[in-house]
Amino acid sequence: MDGSLADDDGIAIVRSGVNLVDFVAEATFVGDPPDIWIRMRMGGTDRYQMVALNRIDDSFIWNHVQERDGYDYELLRLGFAPNFQTGVNARNHIRVAAHGDAGLLFINGAFVANLDFSGVTDAGDILIAAFGKTDDATSESDPVSVRFESFTIRPLNANTFGAIRPASGLTAFGPADGSLADDDGAAIFFSGVNLADFVAEVTFVGDLHSVWMLMRLDNENENYHVVSLGETSGSSFTWSHNLERDDVYSAFVQSGVVSNMRTGVNARNHVRVIAYGEVGLLFINGAFVAELDFSDVTAAGNIELVAFGERDDATSEREPVSVRFENFTVSPLDADAFEAMKPAGLPTPTPMPTATPTAPRTSTASFGPVSGSLAASDGIAIFQSGVNLADFVAEVTLVGDPPDILMAVRADGTDRHQVVTLNGTDNSFIWNHGQKRGGSDSDLLRIGDVPNIQTGSNARNHIRVAAHGDAGLLFINGAFVANLDFSGVTNAGDIHIMALGETDDATSERNPVSIRFADFTIRPLGANAFESMRPAGSLASFGPVDGSLTDNDGAAVFFTGVNLAGFVAEITFVGDLPTIWMLMRLDNETNNYHVVSLGESGPSFAWYHSLSRNGVSSPFVQSGVVSNMRTGANARNHVRVIAYGDVGLLFINGAFIANLDLSGGPRFGGVTIAGSYFSGDSIPGRFTRFSDFTIHAATR
Repeated sequence: MDGSLADDDGIAIVRSGVNLVDFVAEATFVGDPPDIWIRMRMGGTDRYQMVALNRIDDSFIWNHVQERDGYDYELLRLGFAPNFQTGVNARNHIRVAAHGDAGLLFINGAFVANLDFSGVTDAGDILIAAFGKTDDATSESDPVSVRFESFTIRPLNANTFGAIRPASGLTAFGPADGSLADDDGAAIFFSGVNLADFVAEVTFVGDLHSVWMLMRLDNENENYHVVSLGETSGSSFTWSHNLERDDVYSAFVQSGVVSNMRTGVNARNHVRVIAYGEVGLLFINGAFVAELDFSDVTAAGNIELVAFGERDDATSEREPVSVRFENFTVSPLDADAFEAMKPAGLPTPTPMPTATPTAPRTSTASFGPVSGSLAASDGIAIFQSGVNLADFVAEVTLVGDPPDILMAVRADGTDRHQVVTLNGTDNSFIWNHGQKRGGSDSDLLRIGDVPNIQTGSNARNHIRVAAHGDAGLLFINGAFVANLDFSGVTNAGDIHIMALGETDDATSERNPVSIRFADFTIRPLGANAFESMRPAGSLASFGPVDGSLTDNDGAAVFFTGVNLAGFVAEITFVGDLPTIWMLMRLDNETNNYHVVSLGESGPSFAWYHSLSRNGVSSPFVQSGVVSNMRTGANARNHVRVIAYGDVGLLFINGAFIANLDLSGGPRFGGVTIAGSYFSGDSIPGRFTRFSDFTIHAATR
């Protein structure tokens, strides 16, 4: 829905009339923004959730409030909106997603915050509102007027909500770096997180004597699980799992040898514990170690780290302890995520009574999160996930001053893959999308600037690529960057990341490269989840544009610069028409393309579909009569062509005309319109006006 929020009294409201609990609601506000509200779950009882954006001089803050049972607003959370646009031509996109107790806020494509929607969870209406500035002299509101576009509301299920939420948005705690240090030999670090089902992971740095992770810690009853790593003799290590009840240790529930433990002052050992219902999983340095029996304590509790110094045999006291840790992270876990993370062959545990049932994934292939480094003395470092997927979301955080970074996806082992690259040029970065097919050099499909890249030794840059079928999405540092056309390579394949050192001009060889990465994560992705990730309006690849086709010695051409396989192209021609062409899937290298044309045929009009090879049109593939064409100097004729795979659809003035056979010719290419004035009809300066020429990428 498009419209305006305007009122002389300074309070303008537009209600959707939609009654939902779980949804994604979004709108784009056009113009210098006043105070803006989005109210949700308004059940008619003075109970609702609300996200407000309030102007303070030239900056904006967002806040989340709720009203329950007629009480005044309760402010739950607030923060700055650093990417808000101001001015008469400003465009600000607000998106709120809600599912059960959880909410997500996005501003201008960037993820801003998790919201706690537990206070009001009933279904209700969703509205947008704008408020004029309050006049200090009169205490009345100034008139308000702001346009809005694409006010859209869609229902949302658990899987789709999970796909919208950035990986970092799931984090209940961390990542945190610190140390476990104590002169008395016992050091503890509290996360402050209370969870029953979770993923907890940490990297310990340096030689270890004994480290523990306490989980589901009930401080009142002193019941909890412990997973510990301890040095036995020499350089060998064991792991153990035991249970504490009422502050009294039980015997070890389980234990075993750790064969891949690293030692030394610079050693780095990564520990991950996954808990879901009665089942736990232990991983050390990326390797699955054991299934843990968590059945005795299943209630939510705190997660903590503990380190112990070596005990002095003479005094029975512990020596001082100091252990550094990095990236201590605790994230909540649901059934889908557990299924994706568990090793093949393990049974599915019985969920805890409080767990929310969710639909199973269409695929359980997944990877990560994994942290590590891309380092190579020859300047080419690669990290392969080993995941074989066609439809997925892959993301990674790069830590440090970024070199050239490449993410290759759908690499099926035959030198065919899609490639998304970030390249540094002086102090700026560009992104580009290319693909490699059948061993040829990479074809560059699209390129653009990266305005929000971070640089410096402490920089953190988050890259996210989503793929489904022919379509891809690129996000950098939480902001939506571009739609990508993945039609050239659609098979399942590996997903890997690469870092490339700078090329030495003197030797043409690459300099050594080294950069850390964190939380490299890959998840399978369904069609609904993919669409929910895509920001509203992002499907528009071109337009809407108004213009004219001007006769230049017999032909007038308008290039869009858009290259697509599947698309919806539509345009309105104004006035009496000569012959009009729409060229589709134009391969500039071979000059092969499809053509849909409209031309006068005696007193009537006809449509034609032909295929051009090497710039020479074949006989018409299809043709027919157009019975609803409008004529005259002010006539307006609307043409829409839809292309997907081997099938095309032609509509004229809203009426379906014909199916088009697109099985021959190029599968991908440019979209162009032309006014082709036949021999003898050329009139220099003659023009054909058009309006609202728009091209959208098409998905299933």
